[in-house]
Amino acid sequence: MNDIDTQKLEKLMEEQKWDEARQMLEDFFASEMTPEEKGAIYTNMAMVYMKVMNRINEQYEQALDDALMVLKDINNTEREVLDAININKIRKQIQEN
Repeated sequence: MNDIDTQKLEKLMEEQKWDEARQMLEDFFASEMTPEEKGAIYTNMAMVYMKVMNRINEQYEQALDDALMVLKDINNTEREVLDAININKIRKQIQEN
């Protein structure tokens, strides 16, 4: 099995040279591998997948937390406005009587 040059692969992706990066990966996976090497690759791929999904989930969770904070602020503002309206109605009723 050929080793993959991860630094070169990362550089290609940073430079958005997708075709070259794809070809590099295709060449790597097309090479002959022992069952142990295939197992190691699948294990590494699973680990990378889990790290990526955890990062995506963390960002999603943060976005939800931010949205909840905005909604709480809106609810508080609404409550303050409604309270002010009710106070004004009560004052007006008192003045009328």
